Amino acid sequence: MLILDILVEESLTASAGESGSLSTHESSPHGTFVGVYDGHGGPETSLYITDHLFQHLKRFTIEQQSMSVDVIRKAYQASKGGFMSIVTKKWLMKPQIAAVGSCCLVGVICNGTLYIANCGDSHAVLGRVVKATGEVLAIQLSAGRSL
Repeated sequence: MLILDILVEESLTASAGESGSLSTHESSPHGTFVGVYDGHGGPETSLYITDHLFQHLKRFTIEQQSMSVDVIRKAYQASKGGFMSIVTKKWLMKPQIAAVGSCCLVGVICNGTLYIANCGDSHAVLGRVVKATGEVLAIQLSAGRSL
C-alpha cells in the first residue's frame, strides 16, 4: 500500500513511502519504507532515486531473503550506478546533468528493527516525550554520511 505519494516542489525535494512486502514475493519480509530525497542543481537525481531505490531494495531483499544494512547499502549503490550511467549517456547533449545530485535519507522498519541510512547532509531525528515533564527530546538517528 502506498502511504506517501511522490512530492516534487520548487525545492527539488521528492519523497516516497511504502508499507507492505519489502519484495515482490508475498512470503518476503514486510515492513515500512520511507525516503526523502533533497535534490540540488535540478530534479533529475531525486526523481531517479524516487523511481529506483525502493525497487533495488526489494530486489536485494529477495536475494538475501531478509532486510539488512547490506541490502540497503546495495540498493543505494545500485541507484547511484544507474544514475551515473544516465549521466554518462546524456552529458554531451545535456552537460548540466553532471552537476545535479541529491541527498538521500531512508528509514526502513522491518521485523521490529529500524534502519536509517543517509547520504549527504540530511539527518533523521526522533522526538521522544519525557513523561514526567512533557518535554520533547530530540534523538539523532543518523550521523554524517552513513553510506
